[in-house]
Amino acid sequence: MTTNSPLEVLGLGPDHLCTRDQPLQIQLQLPANQESSVGICDPLGRSLLEKRYTPARTEQYLLHIDPSTLPRISGQHRIYLLTGNRSWWTPLRFQENTPSLLHLRYTTWFDLQDPSIGPLRNFQVRIGLPDSTGPIQQINNLWASRMPAHVEHPPPGDRSWIVHPRRWHEGPLRFRTDVDLTLRTVRFDLDEIARESPYLSRPPRPRTPLPSEEGIESQAPLILEAANNLGPPETSTLALLRSAHQFVRDQIRYVVQPEEYGALKGLQEGKGDCTEMAALLAALCRARGIPARVNVGRFASSPDLHAVTEISLSGFWIPIDVTHSEPGEWPGFDDPFLVLGRSNWMSRHTSPQKIQVEYWSPHTANLNFTERTRLTRIAGGKPPPSARNGLGGPISLGVNLECPEIELHWTSERKVLSLNIENRISPFLGTALITLGDEGLRVLRVINIEMTRGQRLSFSLELPIQQLGPFEARDLKVLLFESSGHQLLERSPIS
Repeated sequence: MTTNSPLEVLGLGPDHLCTRDQPLQIQLQLPANQESSVGICDPLGRSLLEKRYTPARTEQYLLHIDPSTLPRISGQHRIYLLTGNRSWWTPLRFQENTPSLLHLRYTTWFDLQDPSIGPLRNFQVRIGLPDSTGPIQQINNLWASRMPAHVEHPPPGDRSWIVHPRRWHEGPLRFRTDVDLTLRTVRFDLDEIARESPYLSRPPRPRTPLPSEEGIESQAPLILEAANNLGPPETSTLALLRSAHQFVRDQIRYVVQPEEYGALKGLQEGKGDCTEMAALLAALCRARGIPARVNVGRFASSPDLHAVTEISLSGFWIPIDVTHSEPGEWPGFDDPFLVLGRSNWMSRHTSPQKIQVEYWSPHTANLNFTERTRLTRIAGGKPPPSARNGLGGPISLGVNLECPEIELHWTSERKVLSLNIENRISPFLGTALITLGDEGLRVLRVINIEMTRGQRLSFSLELPIQQLGPFEARDLKVLLFESSGHQLLERSPIS
């Protein structure tokens, strides 16, 4: 944006704030005989509205826009003007939008009793936890009402647990856990990622078919037939994903179901809710060799549980909400989403329990437990009341925060981002994401990193950010995650 700009937004408040009940007035000075485009893009660079003009003479225009018609994603929107090779833009923010970056506390209360034996002896209680899942969800702090306790991390992708070892307890056993987390609006620009991702731009690698499981029947004849019709063997992974997404939207009529039926029954009956839709997309992907699974969670703005599919991009899991999105949309969420479990809850054999009791001697459990939960916005780092009152205490997340050193350089003339990584620690396995945005993020590259101690890596990435929206180099970031999904660092480029 320059001084004497031909683009001016009238009536903006301090910090470029505006409300949705007052029309935006945009004053334009347009040159003669040149096509000019004026529009609004959201914080991720998606165009929400665009108008084109080619005046016969230099003219002033006053454009009126009704903000109530625009989607409610928060963060810095931009009103832009493009004329020939020149561009101008003005930032603005809407006061009423749901934030794209939220600091929340997820509190769970359990009352547990085993009436078959009276007092509980020689046992440990395991309580399921939300996990860090990359840029969408990060676990920051954890408190438990009963100590001692520790966190147990199974292989990546499975649920983590708070483990409470106990020798003896009489009467109901009450637990409270408080998980402080950060949720973020994130979208994965698969078209841009595919520019330098052989995984997306090529057919899935031949592999042994993933086994069927209850609810995700990827080897059922009806699902195999549908998967084979998504495209010939040479179809790219990205094209298969979009074909499978379209198939689910075409074949499944949204009807809330009384039980969790899953993929096959949903396809047979042509109806289902988010569970059947997410499971069918996962089953179709598995049948074509694309690793996929289902997870369950809730949007920050709603208490209702919701199921989504996750697909693996060379080991990094990306969510696809087939229920609420169209095939051409970027995967991810506009409304921050809390992931509560990443296992198949439809299966009677693998259904993840929220609480488990393990006895150190043979015993047939007959557990009764009640549960309630609460999700609240917080100021980051403030401990919950139970911890402040000396009841229980903080628990280490058990995450190794050591990571390689990263430098990020941006060459504006060539539109090249240089990424230099030096690993001075033990062998490292993780993922680097190149993103655009401030609070909400648009992922442009997914780079898998496997390094030995002392190793250096360098990447040069061409990023035409002006073609992606009215962005600047300062909007670029690199985020580094360990294999568990925990974020280790965030860097902006040096120009």
